[in-house]
Amino acid sequence: MKKQILISILAITAGAMSGCGKQEFAVTESSTSAAAPGSFSVPAKVDILLVEDDTGSINEAYPQIASQMPALLTSLESKGWDYHFATIPLTHIITTNEVLTSKHDPNWGSQWTAPWPGASMSSITGAVPAAFFRTPGTYTEFVDQNDINNSLTGHEPGFLTIRHALKYRMGSNGFMRSDSMLVIFVVGNGEDTSGVTFCTRSDGITGPCEDVGYPSQGTKASSFNYYKSELLKLRTSASLLKFYAAVSSYRRSNCLGGPAYAGARYMQMATALGGQSFDICSTSITASLDAMGVHLQAQKMNMRTRYLFIDQDANPDTITVTRFAGGNASQASVIPRDESRTNGWTYAGQVENVYAIDFPAEMNLSSGYAIELHGAAKLTGGDTANVTFKPAGTK
Repeated sequence: MKKQILISILAITAGAMSGCGKQEFAVTESSTSAAAPGSFSVPAKVDILLVEDDTGSINEAYPQIASQMPALLTSLESKGWDYHFATIPLTHIITTNEVLTSKHDPNWGSQWTAPWPGASMSSITGAVPAAFFRTPGTYTEFVDQNDINNSLTGHEPGFLTIRHALKYRMGSNGFMRSDSMLVIFVVGNGEDTSGVTFCTRSDGITGPCEDVGYPSQGTKASSFNYYKSELLKLRTSASLLKFYAAVSSYRRSNCLGGPAYAGARYMQMATALGGQSFDICSTSITASLDAMGVHLQAQKMNMRTRYLFIDQDANPDTITVTRFAGGNASQASVIPRDESRTNGWTYAGQVENVYAIDFPAEMNLSSGYAIELHGAAKLTGGDTANVTFKPAGTK
């Protein structure tokens, strides 16, 4: 979304009146502070889908995930993310009925936090329908032992399940927004077999054809490329899709309550889609979640802000925009007004559904009174800005 107002005061102060004497008003400047997505005050949108192994092989991890994930989400919100969160099982398709959100969703009511100066609840795009909205205290769709599915006889259609859920099962619950980053986080100790052809050797051993001596019949590479392509179609830019995998890095006899297979395809997808992999058998759930959060923060440092929002219409001749490089108050520089729209700011007035972030991809549809930054004037990474102005109609 946009910027977060730190100070925004229109002080129209009534002077003392005596009898029928004249009423006096003093108009003072308003001040709005804003930041690029790399700082901790701009809520870049992210939709996080947690995909949990439901084969029963990581039953020791279920309570850890359920207890630690809310802490990660709280941490992300405190660091400037506007998140949606949902969970699905890894191997069977369900309809997701719950979406957990940051406080930038209007369903929070009196606890709602405006994502940019002047924002109203009605101006928020991508709000979750009330029937699906959940808070950390009411969210119940983490996978547990009651969801275990043991009927797959060695097959694990992880990619298939993820694709189907995101393409066909998330349309009505408001989980996935068109102007957000999509994060897929797989937690399990198996290996994906979506679209993989199995062959049986003469000794009775069955496995992917490439692994049991029939490479010409194998489909591991083609099926992987298919699902990679299908996932990329879910976003307008590859930079808006990240895949993370907490899986076993090699085959083990026991890992979190069951045998583990190397999650090679999950790790391969994480590499292909700009995420990271973590060894679930040697790294704690907490450490894996923390590492994912750190990696997401690094992505935010690459984002660039095009619009600064203020909470009311301004007189353009009174606007001053000051940038603090890297958020450092000692690195202040005034951004010039530039009607040539080259390397300065122009006053856009009231705008509707513009992308506040324009790099590495367009994100965060926002509406309100805005100052547009051009060229080198745009905020990046940890840059912050302060805007002072007087309301429209004043000098």
